[in-house]
Amino acid sequence: MLVAEHHDMSGWPEGEPEHYAPILADCFDHGGHFEGAFDGDALAGAMVLESRFIGRGGDRLQLKFLHVGRRYRKSGLGVTLFDRAVERALELGARGLYVSATSSQNTVDFYLRRGCRPSVEPDPDLLALEPEDIHLELDFVRAASPG
Repeated sequence: MLVAEHHDMSGWPEGEPEHYAPILADCFDHGGHFEGAFDGDALAGAMVLESRFIGRGGDRLQLKFLHVGRRYRKSGLGVTLFDRAVERALELGARGLYVSATSSQNTVDFYLRRGCRPSVEPDPDLLALEPEDIHLELDFVRAASPG
């Protein structure tokens, strides 16, 4: 059984814990997937995958949150957390991932290197909620099923 567990968010960007806490609590309440990476008792990074399907085909899951603490960046932790989001989304039957990324060059470049591309048709609700973000999508390639 999943239970709520709160961790010290000191050292994370100003205002980010307060902004994301209610959004992530709602995601948790309706079955979102949460993973954390720890260094001892310290939370080094976190990934959250939304459980509600979105997109023009209703076949994508949103990478709701991916953050790596400053001292753990450039260690491969972000790639590991992103890969876990992809794995989980595939397990849930998604055909792609939707990412609403902050508009920093490093963040956008990270997702582009993972194969994400700018969304041709951004999700209207997410675009209205996060108009300054860069909306990206990753299409999953599935092997063709035998004849």
